[in-house]
Formats: sequence, C-alpha cells, structure tokens
Amino acid sequence: MTESFAAVSHLSGEAFFREVLLNRFAPSAIVCGFNFRFGANGACSAEDLERWGKEAGVTVHVETPCLRDARPVSSTWIRSLVRVGDMEKAAGLLTRPYGIAGIVEHGKALGRKLGFPTANIAYDPAERSWPREGVYVGLARLDGEEEKAYVTILNQGRHPTAPGGM
Repeated sequence: MTESFAAVSHLSGEAFFREVLLNRFAPSAIVCGFNFRFGANGACSAEDLERWGKEAGVTVHVETPCLRDARPVSSTWIRSLVRVGDMEKAAGLLTRPYGIAGIVEHGKALGRKLGFPTANIAYDPAERSWPREGVYVGLARLDGEEEKAYVTILNQGRHPTAPGGM
C-alpha cells in the first residue's frame, strides 16, 4: 500500500494510530525512536504511541538514543552534515556512505566535448538533502549491475570545468 504523506498529514496522532496503523496494518508490535513525533504538526510523541498501543494490545518499543560525540544521532544532524558537505561524518553516523539515486537525463554534452562524458542526474532539491556545491568522489551503480560499482567524480552545483564555470 502506498499513500502520500499529504493524504495522512492532517490526521491527529490518535487518528493516525487508529485509522492507519491499527486498521490498515494491524501490527502486533511497533518500534520507534525516543524522539519520534507524529500526527498533525508532530503533536504526538512516542509516549502517546506507547499509551495507545497498550490500550490496543500492541507492543510499542521505544528505542533509546544512539549517541555519537555525546549527542543523539538523528536525521536532522545527518542532513545538516550533508548540507555542509561533511560526507565523511555523515557516512559515519549512517554507518554507510550517503547515497543519491536518480535517473540520468541529457545535458549539454559539455563533458563529452572536453573528453570525459558525464551523467546528469535529475533531482528535486526539496525532496532530500543534497551536499553543498563541490566535487566529491563516489561510486556509481547502474540498474541491472548492482554488483558492480564504478569509481566516479561527482559535481554538485556549477560546472567548474565548463567555459565560464557555468
């Protein structure tokens, strides 16, 4: 079942718990983080989920924070590291390299004219966190070749090798 966030974002926390979690998924257990927020405007917490779960006979396990540098690891922290280009620290918190997936689209063929073809990845910057402008080392995998990875250079932002740095 796929449902857009917009279709459920207006629900109160309790309505989301009862209508979506209980009625649609009928879970026997739910796991969430210690700082989990849900319901319209994030009005409900893990404690609310535990209370409603107990009433409904559903086990709710609230995970304790995973600490690094004496602070809880969170998606907010990781996204902030990605935005400033600290990919090494982001990867350490994720316990894997940060990944970007997308569909290759045609560009202006500037790289090909300079002797190294490029792959332009279509993306929506509002959809996820993107690294700051810069050049990065990466691995590329192609559909159907998941076992094989190609070492690559990634450029986020302007074209530093193009005439005029466009």
